[in-house]
Amino acid sequence: ALQAMVLRELDREAWQKRIFQCAQFLVDNQCKNGQWAYGEPTTYPEPKPEPEIDVKTKYKVFPQRSGPNTGDHSNAQYAILGIRACHESGILFPPEVLKKASQAWRETQTVNKGWSYGPKGNRAYGSMTAGGVAALTILDYLQDADWKQDGAVAGGLEWLKDNILL
Repeated sequence: ALQAMVLRELDREAWQKRIFQCAQFLVDNQCKNGQWAYGEPTTYPEPKPEPEIDVKTKYKVFPQRSGPNTGDHSNAQYAILGIRACHESGILFPPEVLKKASQAWRETQTVNKGWSYGPKGNRAYGSMTAGGVAALTILDYLQDADWKQDGAVAGGLEWLKDNILL
């Protein structure tokens, strides 16, 4: 995820095939629960160009395998940042990857609308709640949904307002 973010900033067209490999790693390491863990090496097929849009070439990434059963919010928030960088570099993600990630964040929002490091019901933290709000905002954007109408995002923002002193 971090490598994709750096390469996107350096030169997304020059590094696009390497960014595609970052996307492949992220897709192949998504956990069954929609989150991410630290990940395991994967294989990297040669990307096939998709029709041109705003980057010179678009590449579609496809899952080659499943990741472990569960991950955590800390790794998942970085994965979403990496997915955004890949998307901005012309990498197209399978809709089911984005949907499963959104569902994981929504299902683990605590009763008071924040997020914890672990499963739903644990104490919410400012860092994870900010990560949850950011992740869902990015995922809404990638799925053509209006994050301003997202109740989970609104709840997370409300939690941050009520619990974090500025």
